[in-house]
Amino acid sequence: MKARLLTLLTVTGLIAAASFSFAEDAKTYTIKVKRDPKVGGKSHEHLKMTSEQSQKLTLGGKKLKEESEDLKGELTGIIEVLELSPHKKATKIKFTVEQFSFQKDVDTEQNPLKAGTVIIGTLEADGKEAYSADDKKVEGPAEKVLKSLLDLNPDKENESSDDIVFGTNQPRAVGSEWDVNKAAMLKSLPGDMPFKLTEKDISGKVRFPSVKVIDGKDHCLVRAEVKIIPRELKGMPPSFKASKAVMTVSMEKLAPVDEKLSTPEEKQTFEMALNGTIDSPDGKVLMETFTREERQRESKPVK
Repeated sequence: MKARLLTLLTVTGLIAAASFSFAEDAKTYTIKVKRDPKVGGKSHEHLKMTSEQSQKLTLGGKKLKEESEDLKGELTGIIEVLELSPHKKATKIKFTVEQFSFQKDVDTEQNPLKAGTVIIGTLEADGKEAYSADDKKVEGPAEKVLKSLLDLNPDKENESSDDIVFGTNQPRAVGSEWDVNKAAMLKSLPGDMPFKLTEKDISGKVRFPSVKVIDGKDHCLVRAEVKIIPRELKGMPPSFKASKAVMTVSMEKLAPVDEKLSTPEEKQTFEMALNGTIDSPDGKVLMETFTREERQRESKPVK
């Protein structure tokens, strides 16, 4: 009898533990991926980027043209939001440099701005970014790096927020996955893409694999990957026939459950390949282009 009682207690304990585990797994979280900046808001930023760009033209196996550029950069310092757009996007920022470096191709690494330099980034009336350091315009590779890392973007009519695009505007359980909102993504893509898109051209999944505790606070790890295969290109010569056109975008972000907290870590990757042929008097010219860019961000609020 005693043995049976111990067995019963053990089984009951296992069932209870399993039920508790199931309840924990079934818990849902409201994830807010997008954090609206505030005027006067400050944070300590550590930003990294890498980019690869290449283009090759060949005719009958003979190389006509080949260009490539590899660029990487790193920026650390304090960012302050100075102005916002009507849609609550930063349109003017101040960045006080602690460290800034970049390297182009196999050239020696450059450190163009010393510690303490103040960078001002603004979004001009034409929607283009402009950066100055101690009142002098930043140009060349340094400007490319800043545009990638600081990434000021204009408002877009009927634009959808990231939470709608990635479906994090409703409670989600750890371990779940779901489709991206294709209609919302179409509205949010930049207008200078070299193709026209419909929802049929887009596929993508969002995953919520885990919750991490940072400084005693729950943070939801969210990953998304989107693939776009356009059926119609624009801005190309009339005779251009595509053999490959594909774009992939991936995102990984730690989103605090407490909406008052800022996002401490995020990573974004963008790739685009476009291959095809263009008619010429000497025959068909094969064009092969490839672009890849990766950005990483670590951030802590500054009071």
